[in-house]
Amino acid sequence: MSRRNNLSVAVVTAALITLVAGVPAAFAEGNGPDNEGIVAASIGSSGFAAAALDGDVYPMIFPHVGGVTTGYSDTFGACRGGAGCPRRHEGIDIMAPKMVPIVAVASGTVGWIDDEQGGDCCAMALEHDDGWQSWYIHMNNDTPGTDDGQGWGFADGIAEGVHVGAGQLIGWVGDSGNAESTGSHTHFELHQPDGTVINPYPHLVAAAIIDTPWVPSTVRGCDFESDGFDDVVVGIPGKDRGVRDGAGAVVVVPGSDFGPGAGSATVWHQRSPGVDDKPDDGDGFGAATGCGDFDGDGFDDLVVGVPGEDQNRADSGAVNVLYGSAEGLAAGDDDFWHQNREGVPDANRVGDAFGSAVAVGDFDGDGRAEAAIAAPGAAVGTKREAGLVFVFAGDAGGIGSGAVTAWWQGSDGTVDTPNHGDRFGAAMAVGDFDGDGYHDLAVGAPGENLGGAGAGMVTVLFGSDSGLVAGSSVRLAQGSGRLAGVGEPGDWFGAALAAGDFDGDGSDDLVIGVPGQVVSGRAGAGAAYVVPGSPSGLRARQATLVTAAEVGVAFGAGAFGSALTVGETNGDGFDDLGVGVPGAADGAGLLVVLYGSAEGVRIIGSDVLSQDSRGIRDAAEPGDGFAATLSSGDFDGSGAAWLLVGVPSEDIGIAVDAGALHVMRGGPGGVRGGDGAYLRQGSPGVPGRNGFGDEFGHLGVAGP
Repeated sequence: MSRRNNLSVAVVTAALITLVAGVPAAFAEGNGPDNEGIVAASIGSSGFAAAALDGDVYPMIFPHVGGVTTGYSDTFGACRGGAGCPRRHEGIDIMAPKMVPIVAVASGTVGWIDDEQGGDCCAMALEHDDGWQSWYIHMNNDTPGTDDGQGWGFADGIAEGVHVGAGQLIGWVGDSGNAESTGSHTHFELHQPDGTVINPYPHLVAAAIIDTPWVPSTVRGCDFESDGFDDVVVGIPGKDRGVRDGAGAVVVVPGSDFGPGAGSATVWHQRSPGVDDKPDDGDGFGAATGCGDFDGDGFDDLVVGVPGEDQNRADSGAVNVLYGSAEGLAAGDDDFWHQNREGVPDANRVGDAFGSAVAVGDFDGDGRAEAAIAAPGAAVGTKREAGLVFVFAGDAGGIGSGAVTAWWQGSDGTVDTPNHGDRFGAAMAVGDFDGDGYHDLAVGAPGENLGGAGAGMVTVLFGSDSGLVAGSSVRLAQGSGRLAGVGEPGDWFGAALAAGDFDGDGSDDLVIGVPGQVVSGRAGAGAAYVVPGSPSGLRARQATLVTAAEVGVAFGAGAFGSALTVGETNGDGFDDLGVGVPGAADGAGLLVVLYGSAEGVRIIGSDVLSQDSRGIRDAAEPGDGFAATLSSGDFDGSGAAWLLVGVPSEDIGIAVDAGALHVMRGGPGGVRGGDGAYLRQGSPGVPGRNGFGDEFGHLGVAGP
């Protein structure tokens, strides 16, 4: 799993004179032979480009947090160096007190950098992802509160070749280099892709101002080669393999500085070298996936669910395990697991669908991930489709080399009892709900009959130094376990689950999808509960119920809450929640993004996106099922979570339900639907052809 440390922001508080960005300076600095101070000079004889983008404004963030400045004016092209004008001013000096935070005006990679401590330190160039460049000169070189030339002007982690996000902290205002005889300031330059330096003044005036630097955060994702870029995993469970209909496949698209690098995507299936078994009709390889470092070698590994696999019994199910390495995923011998394998409790039966859902977490805190694999169709005693969950311990030899335990309702003191059609394990999520350092497992049983058939229930098992324990398990259901509401037939409470720390208190919160919920008399409108975590566990009494109506979505039979995902998308330190509404607009589908805060998930300020939203490829059409599947990851190494939005019922040409996937970038403004990628089979760099019923766009989960 990829992990990135938060950057510490050391800001010296002082009496800062804050003016609106773009207000001309009310004073002039000296104009000695070696300084970059503001001077009164006319523009027009410089020979530099005076405008850019044919008069349009280059979209960027103002380089000082909060727009803090004691003034700046348009001095681009002004004479410098004394008599005879030996050189011209190639930027704008933004005057401000020392230690005002400087942020990247756009996403990009750090190019040249002058990092000699003291002396001429500190300056750098940022090569934007679109080819433009911004230069930052005279950054701080003093110990805060002094003028000793022994400080450091760059934020932690800033070095040549590092990719940063727009708004990310890169350093602080100072007076380094030849600016010692002037007031502290940032000399800012803007360069076009061809290298031409242009006047940045109009672009600074129009720049967006942020009050808090973007801070790279912990992002969940699958990083199979441990290169710092998460990889996109897309299931194609309906893919034909030769004459085998619906055998299935998985596409892995590696991340890069610019996001998913489709040019080197790979396809995996049960005919790939080293992958056990063979493709058969209806196997559904890729219907579920999950990733984590199971063997503790530092590389994430991939579990692929094959719920339609026949192992002596039709649709009994199986999983394949592929292991990560410096070269990416590789198939391992004998990593093909089902209920007839030695060491796995229970046995294969018709319709068990082992591998229908996968969740990954470190339940015993030993540093190796465990894989929870569900068989929601399994019988428990005489109770058909009651459901089982198997937990494979992490081990140096991979999953299955260690202990395998089975869980069901009522096992070892777990709450409730199994019943016909509960489908325990149909959905799962992992989080640390009590903040004790051990991951916990939430298991949905959407068919549970509390309140009527299909009312639904969720069981939470808590981790410990010995793994999951039953004694402290809790039951959550509408009108039960201190959770408000009333369970009704067909609610499907627990059909989707997710976990994240939306309020930043150190304990994960649990999100429970209720896609069949009746809202204001409208059947199938759907809802989601957000249950806050705490040191004492989940606080059901403080749960928040979110519906489509509250976020301004027309709430017919939209099935709000059918899919859920979590990612820290906007750099404020709080996890954010993506909610799928695939039934909205006659099944065209919508995505709702709700942002975290100190008070938890916020309704106000949420984003609603569809395939008709500006910048999002394709168009909303009935039956597409946009956001029927969701996931997230950090695909450009910036520390921002991108959202994966599956459209598995998308028609591509005459290929009905061929499927597609939108990859939406995160950043300081939140999720930007038009700033990402649109992937489907046959798109540049993605292998394969679009086929009838392929359902490209099934998504799994990454371990936290």
